[in-house]
Amino acid sequence: DRDPQLGDAHLMIAQLESLPGGNRERARAAAEKAIELLPDDKLQTAHAHVVLGNTADADDREGRASHYDKAVELAPRDKDIRRTRGLFHLLTDEFEKARGDLEAAIETDPEDASLQEALGLALMMDNKLEEAQEAFDRAIKLDPDSSGAFLQRARLRAMKGDRPEAIA
Repeated sequence: DRDPQLGDAHLMIAQLESLPGGNRERARAAAEKAIELLPDDKLQTAHAHVVLGNTADADDREGRASHYDKAVELAPRDKDIRRTRGLFHLLTDEFEKARGDLEAAIETDPEDASLQEALGLALMMDNKLEEAQEAFDRAIKLDPDSSGAFLQRARLRAMKGDRPEAIA
């Protein structure tokens, strides 16, 4: 209210409103305003495009992809932006594209267990089971308390017919 020209504030509102229970329309309006006010800040503009991609209609695959692509174009080394687009590609069954984004994010932060787990999922969905197991193993090594990586590795082992190992 005091200074409607603060692009950072509009981006924060967009991010908060895009959370569960928030107002998608307010999120989208705030993200668009942030893009307008922050033309020289590539990272902030990229994050605003992620909000627009996240809040677009689920049926608007092209629109969502366009925002995620723009975000990666603006901030290609940001691991969270690459993760977001990678997960989008994973959900749209574009496994090779998902792997590319997740591998780029891992290059930026090889110690992030959640990225390794997501890569494992992309590989598993693309029927690259040995590589998927290696990614799950890396995730477990990085975060031995992560139940998700253990569950996915068990699922993978069950798919391969190795039931005793899956149960263990």
